[in-house]
Amino acid sequence: MHQNFTNFGRWLFSAAMIGCFVSCTKDPGDPGQLGNSKSFTIFNAMQYQNMPDLSSNGLHSINLINETSLFTAPTDLIPDSLKVENLAIQAANSPGIPVVMDIEDWSYSNSQLPTTIDWFLDVIRVFKQNDPGPLGFYGVVPNDAYNWSFIEPVGGSNYVKWQTLNSQLSPIADQVDLFFPSFYTDDNDTVSWNSFLNATISELKKYNTNKPVYAFVWPQYHDGYPNQYQFVDTSVWKYELEALYPLVDGIVIWSSSKILPGVSSTWDADWPWWLTTQAFIKEHNIQ
Repeated sequence: MHQNFTNFGRWLFSAAMIGCFVSCTKDPGDPGQLGNSKSFTIFNAMQYQNMPDLSSNGLHSINLINETSLFTAPTDLIPDSLKVENLAIQAANSPGIPVVMDIEDWSYSNSQLPTTIDWFLDVIRVFKQNDPGPLGFYGVVPNDAYNWSFIEPVGGSNYVKWQTLNSQLSPIADQVDLFFPSFYTDDNDTVSWNSFLNATISELKKYNTNKPVYAFVWPQYHDGYPNQYQFVDTSVWKYELEALYPLVDGIVIWSSSKILPGVSSTWDADWPWWLTTQAFIKEHNIQ
């Protein structure tokens, strides 16, 4: 789940973070001492087969609405207000469960951007008329640049374009209740991943809001990379969880419905990444 039409730049980190990047290696490292426990919520958006109810393990429900549910036909781009209204009515029957919409087909080109913003605002307006509960969009504000290589170096042309786009998307940031940035894993390069994480968080701070931030993570390597769909190395997964913990209000653990030969999509409670997650939950007393 990503937006493959965005190739933009990133925000300059603090001097402290830059110092960390200089000293880190390309291998998983220690993101640092985290201090006391904090409020942190883990949502379950996984699609593994035969997955049990994981609420007793500290995972919470989230209502993930894919863009195909919003349109009359698969080729449509204009949202169907009646479908949006019906989805909101359904969501209102489950109060307390946040809604995140995944809309990835709308363009952010200069010519199309005003229309795209209007479409997002229209979806929010119609949805909120029928369900006042918390609502956000996957990877929209700040806009998902997909990975660090697309926006580095800091201050480069792609970096500046990305910053400009995020500023232009402020009307959407003003109207959503929650932010859902994406931090999937391409490889074991935790330095670049950490740069991507901190750049995104810095952009979020520009919206000058205290709205909750829930990061999408995926315990498998992203498709299109050498280890695609293989489960993330446990040391890398642990590094990412610990790095996210002090910076966001929680995470959304997502998984693809795609199946790759040789990689099981059937839930296994002994998966190393899941055992690592449970240890993380216990260590930080996450409920």
